[in-house]
Amino acid sequence: MCNLQKLKSPPIAIRKHFGVQKQFDFTGNMGPIDNYPRRSGPVIRSRKDGKREMVMMEWGHPYYRREKVDGEWRLALKKNGEPYAPKPTTNIRHPHYPMFRDYLAPAFRRLVPSNRFAEPNPNAKKPRQPANTWFGLKEEDALYAFAGIWRPWDGDWDKGRGAPTSEVYAFLTTEPNSLVRKHHPKAMPVILHPDDYDAWLTADWKVAKKLQAAFPAEEMRVIKERMGDE
Repeated sequence: MCNLQKLKSPPIAIRKHFGVQKQFDFTGNMGPIDNYPRRSGPVIRSRKDGKREMVMMEWGHPYYRREKVDGEWRLALKKNGEPYAPKPTTNIRHPHYPMFRDYLAPAFRRLVPSNRFAEPNPNAKKPRQPANTWFGLKEEDALYAFAGIWRPWDGDWDKGRGAPTSEVYAFLTTEPNSLVRKHHPKAMPVILHPDDYDAWLTADWKVAKKLQAAFPAEEMRVIKERMGDE
């Protein structure tokens, strides 16, 4: 599960790569970001006029604890009748699940810019081994996009519900390619080719869902980082 990513490119480079005009960049004075669940980062979306804009959203769809009552799954409640605090779902392997299927239309799809992502290092318990293995494209710190899905949420991470409406996102995962599989056999994020950005943002789901596939291993690399640079 990918719960850590880095965005090092400056806003001007991000805008150029994703075709966002400066007046449609609403991220403010944004510097490098080490992004993890419940933290805000930039996403790119299509406007009604067909142009793209860049805004900040929080990483993680809310997942509420559920329990089976009389053969039916229901929202689990505490003794005081309040729901348990939700947990952030950052990765979406099965977009057809009920908690996601209402957010598959083009209006809910986003491009999530990144320069590198991390998966847990299976050798982390060994001496002098980092906690994570980092991956990126062949070109050093090249920009790319994850296939993201957002939703509105009128909840609160600590109390469960009641906060003002906010916008949160997660991104799709898929079977890992041969490079990632050596380090993390369960899954990898869906990385989009630039030629597929428009299709992800605007195409019918029957077309867009075909993009949920592994990025070519030969176009990626494992990034060697300093100990502690995680």
